[in-house]
Amino acid sequence: MKKTKIAIIGLGWFGLPLAKNLYDKNYEVIGSTTSTEKFADLVNQPFKVRRLIIKSNGIVGNLGQFIENVDVLVLNIPPDRNKSHDAYGQQIQTILNVLETKTKVIFISSTSVYGNSNASVNESTLPAPIRAGGKAVLNAENRISESLGNRATIVRFAGLVGPDRHPGRFLSKVDDIDNPNGYVNLIHLDDCIQIVRSIIEQSVWGEIINGCADEHPKRDDFYNAAAYNLSLTPPQFNATGNSSYKIVDNSKSKSLLSMTYQMSNPLEFFFS
Repeated sequence: MKKTKIAIIGLGWFGLPLAKNLYDKNYEVIGSTTSTEKFADLVNQPFKVRRLIIKSNGIVGNLGQFIENVDVLVLNIPPDRNKSHDAYGQQIQTILNVLETKTKVIFISSTSVYGNSNASVNESTLPAPIRAGGKAVLNAENRISESLGNRATIVRFAGLVGPDRHPGRFLSKVDDIDNPNGYVNLIHLDDCIQIVRSIIEQSVWGEIINGCADEHPKRDDFYNAAAYNLSLTPPQFNATGNSSYKIVDNSKSKSLLSMTYQMSNPLEFFFS
């Protein structure tokens, strides 16, 4: 039987472990990186690796050959903070323009598209991004949905944590933390991989799916636990101003994909 062929554009912190996991599950995998140095480090992987740079106005590398006969394409490239959200949308459009009609797409998006409404948000909530990154990924989402319809599924991940990405990593860089009465929305790398693999295994297409841990600790509780875990002085909190937050609802991922989150509470990260 012919193996399902999966291409991953972006072998970064998430893309590389995803590629390894899918390869171990007997998928045919090909991945890309933009960096010459990283490409040299990846050539010994058991799956194919190519160097690709996708720009809004052109391509470095052979994109057509990279996605040839691909069953599922995972788009895992974040927007450039130094460029406009429309430039990122054009970058995604460059890929869509050469996509084969049989290829399904999983777009790795972000819960930043929701903005902060001081309420629970789910996949039917009207996006209202505040920051440039959220506006950029929403622009890309719209292009993908308009172009591919039921051939694409959009995955909105909360803040990413896991190996080499400790959720308290920036505590030493700030004097105080805003919004102590807000809530954190995080997801562990292992759960990110499980969601994407479940979409492929169960052929779940034409959907938008949130990926986020079940529990949402308050920011002051969470960052105090992070400081304790890192043996740092507990942070100071700036309680001035109005509280601004969102609580990302993950129930659709559990009902649609039968997800059981391995990190159901972000506080488990510190004490597991």
